[in-house]
Amino acid sequence: MLNRLSRRFDQFHAAVRCLSTADFLVGLGSLCLVLGAFVFWLATPLQGRIKGHAFPLWGGVSLSDGLTNPFRLFSFGTACLLLGSSSLAVLWLRFSRRALFFMGAAGVLLAVYFFGSLVFAHPEILDAAVEQGAEKTGIAGFSQTYLQGNAATTPNDEPLTTNSLLERVNAGLALTGIAQVGIGGYWALLSGFLIQIGAGLNGNRRTMIRDGLLCGVFAFLMIIGLGWRSVAAEYNRLEGDHRLAEGAFEKAVERYDRAAWWASYLKTNPRYLHNRGAAFYLSHRPDRAEAHLYLGDNGMARQEPLEALHEYRTALALDPTLEPARKKAAAALSALGLSKFSSRNPHAAIADWQEALKFSPGKIEPHFYMAHALFTVNHTDQEAAIREYSGLLLSVAEPLIRSDLYSGLGHCYYRQKEFTKAREMYVHSLKSFQLVKKIINFNAYKGLQGV
Repeated sequence: MLNRLSRRFDQFHAAVRCLSTADFLVGLGSLCLVLGAFVFWLATPLQGRIKGHAFPLWGGVSLSDGLTNPFRLFSFGTACLLLGSSSLAVLWLRFSRRALFFMGAAGVLLAVYFFGSLVFAHPEILDAAVEQGAEKTGIAGFSQTYLQGNAATTPNDEPLTTNSLLERVNAGLALTGIAQVGIGGYWALLSGFLIQIGAGLNGNRRTMIRDGLLCGVFAFLMIIGLGWRSVAAEYNRLEGDHRLAEGAFEKAVERYDRAAWWASYLKTNPRYLHNRGAAFYLSHRPDRAEAHLYLGDNGMARQEPLEALHEYRTALALDPTLEPARKKAAAALSALGLSKFSSRNPHAAIADWQEALKFSPGKIEPHFYMAHALFTVNHTDQEAAIREYSGLLLSVAEPLIRSDLYSGLGHCYYRQKEFTKAREMYVHSLKSFQLVKKIINFNAYKGLQGV
C-alpha cells in the first residue's frame, strides 16, 4: 500500500515538474476560479457574507442570505465552478490554447457582469446594505451608552450612501471587498487574467492581442448594456436638482419623472424622493406624499422625531406604497424610543420600538434596543427578553454584536437564577469573536465571576 502511494506521489511530482510556466499559471487560475464559488461576494454589515454559490446570476438577493448561504444552481459560484473545471479539463487534455484564453476571458467578464449588475441593475441590494450599516452604527452607539458592550468596539465603518450613481459605485467597491484582494468578483477577475496570461505565453502574439481586444470590446459593451439606463436616469436626476436649485420646480419634477422612467429603482431612493418632495412642497403641492416625506426628513434633521413621524404617517396615508416613508417612520419611532429610554421611561420606549417594527418588520435595531429594555423592566421573569435576544442571534452574524447578545442572555438567565445556562451564555460570548483581546469582553468575564 505504501509503495503504491509512493509511486503515485512520484508520478504526480514528476508531472508537476514537467509543467511549464504557462501551464502552471493556467492551472493556478483555474483552481482559483473554482474556489471563487466558496468565497464571499458581498459583505453585509449585520447578516454575514454572501458567498458565490448563494449569489444569483440574475435578480436580487436578500441580505439575510449571508446567514445561511443557500446553494443556488444559477449563481456566480456555479459559473465559477463550471469555468474553472472546464479550463482544467482543457489544460489536461491539451486542447486549444485559444480556448483556454477565452475561458479566462469568461471569468473576467463574469466579474465585470457581477459588479455592473450590482451597481446598475440591482442597486436595491446596495441600498439595503447601506440601511443595515446605519443600523449597525446605531446598535454600536446603544451598546457603548447603556451596555459598555463589545459592539461599541466594532470598526468605525466609513458611512456609505447611494444617493447618486458615483456613490453607488463607491458603495459597491466597499461592500464587495476591494480592500481584500481575491474576494468574490475580484477573485474571478484575477483568476481569469491568470488563465489568459498562461494561455497567451506560448501562443501567437498577434492572435492573442486581437482576442484580448475582442474581450475588451465585449466587457465595454456589457457595461454599456447594463448601465446606459442608469446613466440616462442619473443625467435627468442631476438636471432635476439643477432646476430645483434655480427655483423652476415644475421643470424639476418633469426631470425627476423622466429619471424614474429610465430607472424605476429611483422610486425607492431616499435622496431622489427627498428632492422630488422638495419640488412638490415648494410648488405648493401638499397633496403629494413626497412633499410630506421631505417635511419629515427636515424634522429628523432638526432632531424632532415626533414631528417627522407625523409627516411620514401623512405621506403613507396619501400613498401607502411609499416604502421609504415606512422605513423612515420606523427610524423616527426608534429615535423616539431612545429618547424615552434615556429619560428612564422604558415602558414607553418599548411601545415605540414595537410600533417601529410594525412599520418595518425587517429592522434589527429596534429588537436590540427592546431586548435590553425588557431585561431592565422585568425581574425574575425574563422570558420576553430571552425571546428577543434569541431571535436576534438567528438574524445577526456580526461577531461583536453576537457577543453582546450572548452576554445579554447570560444576564437574563442569571437574574432568573438559572446559573448553568447563564455560564453557558457567557462562555459563548467569549468565544463568539476569538480574535478580540479577551479584556474587551468585560461583561462576559464579569458574569462568569459572578456565577
